[in-house]
Amino acid sequence: MASLGHVVGGLVLDVGSGGSGYRQFFARDTTTITVDVSFYGTPTVIGSALELPFRSASFDSVISTQALEHISNPFRAIGEMSRVLKPSGHMLITAPQTWPEHMAPHDYFRFTRFGLEEVMRESGLGIEEFRACGGFFATIGQMMAQRTYQVATTYRRHLVRRFLRRGVIPLINRIALRLDKRSRANDDTVINWIVVARKLNVGSQAEQSQPLFARAPTAPGAWGRRREGCDS
Repeated sequence: MASLGHVVGGLVLDVGSGGSGYRQFFARDTTTITVDVSFYGTPTVIGSALELPFRSASFDSVISTQALEHISNPFRAIGEMSRVLKPSGHMLITAPQTWPEHMAPHDYFRFTRFGLEEVMRESGLGIEEFRACGGFFATIGQMMAQRTYQVATTYRRHLVRRFLRRGVIPLINRIALRLDKRSRANDDTVINWIVVARKLNVGSQAEQSQPLFARAPTAPGAWGRRREGCDS
């Protein structure tokens, strides 16, 4: 993410923001508006990715990190993100290909590179870069480490839990990462994908001059509430 921070700038929308932990990688003059379905991470707006409460062509950049798998209709969500993105603006998405079930029951999808390409293409976005995060050995190591952590929680003895969490898991990670760096295997087995895309279609001048919010936020209701000001 750090090496791709330069593609994110201007007025940025972070969809499914959670704690919005990647802001340090963006330019200093970036202004970020965050939107999530819950109050976790104190988002600017409480709302759904399936119906973003913003005018079309409002943002210079849109990002969404590790959220797409938790959205019941990823095609519609990416379409909404594309709608609020200005022409030629960048979208940065991260999504898992291999990961255990989590945040149940709101865990719906895993994505291959080709699945993400299709979602982006359907929304008028051109792919500029794909990056695989973690190859075959890193994927296997991640699964082993997560299972070891789960097993550790079943032990009552503190020393056993500590040994598994602080001894075994770091060892698994070191070995897996070292093997992954030396591996010449292709990237058909990966943990995660990072996608950088650009909006291809051009909106009208009138569309781009509309106010940011599609309607004035009120008390928590149909889509939530907005804090005064924007996160930066």
